[in-house]
Amino acid sequence: MQMKARFAAASFGLLLLARLTALASDNGTLEHKLDSDYASKVLTLRNFYKGSHLRLRSDGTLIGSAPVGSWTAYGQVQVKTIRIHDRTLRIRARRIFVAFDSKTKPGRDVLDLLRDTKPADLVKLEKFYRAQEVELDIELPSDHPEMQDILSALKASFLSSGESMTNIVPPFWRSYFAHREGVPDAPPSEPVYSVKTGEVSPPRLNLLAES
Repeated sequence: MQMKARFAAASFGLLLLARLTALASDNGTLEHKLDSDYASKVLTLRNFYKGSHLRLRSDGTLIGSAPVGSWTAYGQVQVKTIRIHDRTLRIRARRIFVAFDSKTKPGRDVLDLLRDTKPADLVKLEKFYRAQEVELDIELPSDHPEMQDILSALKASFLSSGESMTNIVPPFWRSYFAHREGVPDAPPSEPVYSVKTGEVSPPRLNLLAES
């Protein structure tokens, strides 16, 4: 009887080991595919949360709390690594700070701008911006997710290719992106009033009020 029990336990252990090995192999295959598709890719978050470590549900909603910042500092990331770990898709990425200059109207990665302008403190500035990283943990439905589960979670957290930024930026940025992307600009949600010439004087700095 004891021999049968030991044999059953050993068989179960071998089956469990085989299952875990298969799961690890499957996850490794998925990670290889994800690395191939997303390494160094720039992604745009649907919500511009601040923080160095963010946790998101599979539908893109935030777990916990985090303040919201500008899209120019907290809207885009460049993927460094992407891994599957304990029902979690873990993305380590560099935050992209968007800068504007007079020569190129669209915003650019500040690192590109630094390389072009070559300021005196270039090395120090590059080091600072490269160190601005964020770790994103996105929940997955199981320990053994299908690729479709992962793609669905990514789509809920990041804009898809070709999706307009006008859907996620504040109202005062929408005209900019509509013009840049060549999409119709939504009419303003509030009335726009015109000012007749001569009826309104320009503002002047009141130094006494400042003191």
